Amino acid sequence: MAVSEPRRIDVEIDDVGLIGWLIYDADGPTVEVERLTIPAEFHLRFPGDSNTPSLHVNYAVRDGQPVCTSMRMDAKPQGREIIPHDMDTIRQMLTEWTQGSMIAVIENENEVTEEQARAAYTAMSRTPKRRTITERLLTDVARLYRDNIDGKPWSVIARHYNVSEATAGRYVVLARKAGHLPPTESGKKKA
Repeated sequence: MAVSEPRRIDVEIDDVGLIGWLIYDADGPTVEVERLTIPAEFHLRFPGDSNTPSLHVNYAVRDGQPVCTSMRMDAKPQGREIIPHDMDTIRQMLTEWTQGSMIAVIENENEVTEEQARAAYTAMSRTPKRRTITERLLTDVARLYRDNIDGKPWSVIARHYNVSEATAGRYVVLARKAGHLPPTESGKKKA
């Protein structure tokens, strides 16, 4: 069985040169987004210089959106320690790195122009991010609702899933319709 070579895209800055690279498995899992095929996972690497920490950023495509799944920063053996400024740089640059990485991967994998890759990324980033409603989600929503019936269950659900209270309310309604919570009467909470 042949082992595939990772695909590498160099990351360069004008007047500086090569600063890192994107890596992904050319034969690994793919997803289709905006009628384009892209790797389901890809990795951004900045090796840093002799005094600057290296940075590893890992991405996955979930629900048609690139998301950062993990990050690791390593100080060089004889280099300086990781300092708050390094974290500030990540906070300021992560969105730009994500966009640039995704555009480069789209362009490279689909043999399209940079302009076409940018247009695809823009269309992709406008796609609303909706959580798939599964039986497990509805069961968990019902459990959270029951556990917090005496307080503000919608607020707890909203915080747990990082959604608005209106969306949390929609989850509760769906959990009731699926039979995970009993029917309610106007003005009375039932769990």
